[in-house]
Amino acid sequence: MDGIARADRQLNATPDNVVARCEAAKVPTVRHGDRARKLTICNALDMIYGQRGAYAEAVCETEAALRIGRETSDRVHEGLILNSLGASLNKLRRWDEARTTLIDAVRVNTECREQQLLGHALSALADACMGREQFAESLEYLYSASHIRRLLGDRRGEGWLFEKMARAHRALGNHVEAASATHMAERIAQEAESHTT
Repeated sequence: MDGIARADRQLNATPDNVVARCEAAKVPTVRHGDRARKLTICNALDMIYGQRGAYAEAVCETEAALRIGRETSDRVHEGLILNSLGASLNKLRRWDEARTTLIDAVRVNTECREQQLLGHALSALADACMGREQFAESLEYLYSASHIRRLLGDRRGEGWLFEKMARAHRALGNHVEAASATHMAERIAQEAESHTT
């Protein structure tokens, strides 16, 4: 059944139809204790709800996936799920919960040496801090995330982080630093455009 739901998503079936099929696919996983399959379905529902902007529902699915990840001691998957949960909490403007979740995500992804996941966690953590108007703290996370993006060769991601740095610097009244970060973001965007044309 989860294969059908996955195929429906790939064929752009209506979201309600895909959700119904995913929910139906969960039933036998509970009955048979198939945690790996249930984890896959919860992750699929999290993505579907997130794409629909239904972040409260996404949080429920992600929390279910997180419980399974922890029960099965799947640390890498746990880090990924924490990232997703933190991002959804940010969308709901539940900044304190998001910050707590993303600090946990940073810890897990650091322990697992998952650099890409760590970079995403740090960026989302910076968003949570900005939501709480803790701009100086957000800058610390943004600089760390930018360093990781640079190491991974992700120039677009790095440029996006410079845009966030500019916003944080402006909020702190650091106009010179804000201008510098904006300049870097623009330069990276121009580099990226020159590579696509």
